[in-house]
Amino acid sequence: MNWKDALFEHEPPKTPVVTPHKVSYVPSDAPQVRITPANVDSVIATAQQVCTGPAYATLKAKTSFDTTNAGMILKKYLDPLLSLPLEDKMKVKTAQAQAQAIEGLTVDKILTSFDTLKTVLSDESRHFEQMVASKSSDIAARQVKIDELTKQLNDLRGEQAGAQEKVVRAESDFQHAVQVRMTELDQERNRYEGFLK
Repeated sequence: MNWKDALFEHEPPKTPVVTPHKVSYVPSDAPQVRITPANVDSVIATAQQVCTGPAYATLKAKTSFDTTNAGMILKKYLDPLLSLPLEDKMKVKTAQAQAQAIEGLTVDKILTSFDTLKTVLSDESRHFEQMVASKSSDIAARQVKIDELTKQLNDLRGEQAGAQEKVVRAESDFQHAVQVRMTELDQERNRYEGFLK
């Protein structure tokens, strides 16, 4: 399932999504969360709890640092250090130093990878907004067609009601004419019967 299907099959989250860029399908009155080094872990944990749908999973996969060249190189040197009793910061710095010495992976290259991923995410968001605008245009066009058909249907119903009223009136007039004429024939018969007997 691609992200387009995912986003159209499921409602977007109503709770705030932490993002450095404004995304139009996040409510505009959602509180803005300022990300600082002190709260980054809790913000990420909250965002992961909030975003559990397929749209988030698809976007996360498309913007995963681990799939970038820098991420794969860093992971190669970081994995052997994970079991060591060192702080995370020390593990990452050690892995980066080794990756830089052996494969030329600089801090700038790592950070630039995140900027590239943010650009990818912005492009996905822009593409999605264009698709939403297109879908909205299609929906509006269909609504115009529905309104036209509804008017035609109402007009036909009006015509049908008018035609039915004419039939009912004609039937009533005819039945009345039959009764009047039947009475006249009875009277005329009686008159002739009086003459002839």
